[in-house]
Amino acid sequence: MSFFDNKENWFRCAIKGGFIKVFNYNSFENIKPISEKRSSAVLKEINENVSFEYFYKNNEAYGNNSEGSEDASSGDESDIQESGDESNIEESEDEQDNEEYDDNEYPEKFFRVVENMISIVSNEYVIQFMGVCEDPERVGRYFMVLQYVGEENLKTFLKKNSDLDWRAKVKISKYVSYGLNYIHNAGVAHCNLSSKNIVKGRGDRWLITNFGSSKSLNPTTMNKDIFDLGELFVEISIGRSIDNFNTEKIINKQNLSVSSDL
Repeated sequence: MSFFDNKENWFRCAIKGGFIKVFNYNSFENIKPISEKRSSAVLKEINENVSFEYFYKNNEAYGNNSEGSEDASSGDESDIQESGDESNIEESEDEQDNEEYDDNEYPEKFFRVVENMISIVSNEYVIQFMGVCEDPERVGRYFMVLQYVGEENLKTFLKKNSDLDWRAKVKISKYVSYGLNYIHNAGVAHCNLSSKNIVKGRGDRWLITNFGSSKSLNPTTMNKDIFDLGELFVEISIGRSIDNFNTEKIINKQNLSVSSDL
């Protein structure tokens, strides 16, 4: 029996055992494509927005049964206001969807991510996994149904809020730390922790998302996450990306003393 057969058997058993909820595609309305990898929709039974995440190329123009607002990010105007304007959606989309999915990688990546996500205890700091749904246009292919949190990521937010005070910076850092703690306690490593994969939730909450690179937790993957978390703290502190940054220049600009302040 192959690796994929084993994983598919696990997937079927998890569904049968009630560990994974399977949604009927007709349970959704106002389905709107955001990219080849993601769409937004409204779950009719609770009348709330959700997100679809695909692990294969999604070239179909979903949303033929869409009604209401033509905005691609949401069927509800209040959610659009919370997540920012259309220009922010376009900018964050370019930054967040930087991982190419190969159709040939679908089984391994999908089963791995679903297995990792159902291991994480539901909490306020990690995107909520709600279940899966079979793609009506691609028989046998499933996509994930996730909590909808808008399109503004932390990278975009920091660019727009260069004057953020330290109280807010510390609060964001705590939220990310809490989320990573939940992930690690589940035996999962994110392996791609960055400001592009931290998204705005309700109120002032920030959530960790995009588990496409997640793996089992071990000393190597834990070190990777901790290193990425440290880089993220620096980025939050200085208010911009640290790619190719000059440490001495940053210190001088912030009027810091290496011996006393760092």
